[in-house]
Amino acid sequence: MRKDDLQSKDHTLLFGPYEPPSCKVGDFLDDAYYGRVMVAGFTDAPISWPRPRRKGPRAPVLAGQLLDAIRQESAYAVAYWWGVSITQVQNWRRWLDVERCTPGTVRLLANNARAVPADVREAVAARRRGQPQPEHVRAMLLEYAKQPKSSEWVSKATQWLARSRELAIKKAV
Repeated sequence: MRKDDLQSKDHTLLFGPYEPPSCKVGDFLDDAYYGRVMVAGFTDAPISWPRPRRKGPRAPVLAGQLLDAIRQESAYAVAYWWGVSITQVQNWRRWLDVERCTPGTVRLLANNARAVPADVREAVAARRRGQPQPEHVRAMLLEYAKQPKSSEWVSKATQWLARSRELAIKKAV
């Protein structure tokens, strides 16, 4: 992915601000991937983060609130604010066994869905009508249905069911 593509994406942090571990050059930090590492300097990313002394890519030390961000924010936000690639964030998530859809990713997808014109959304929905839902979607919807509902939700559902019954009776007559 080109740097311009990353700049054009929404990289808002939902759970920030994030503070780097308090340390200075020469201190030791516990990196979640490499173990104990010596701080060689700091990244020049929007969130300046300690980077370890080692050969290879100059990725930030995988420690502290960066771990929280990887688990909560969208990959675009982490990549932008910590100055790494989307691939690096995906590798971290894979290594840390983080779900693909974090709360930040869900928000990013929802914002992008709202940006799609209504006629395009309707065309996609029309193509999907009548097709069985994937098993994981059915399981997720069933889990949601089992959760307790608020009194406001119950009230709206009761009104909707009453209207549905009225329409069904009018159709039958």
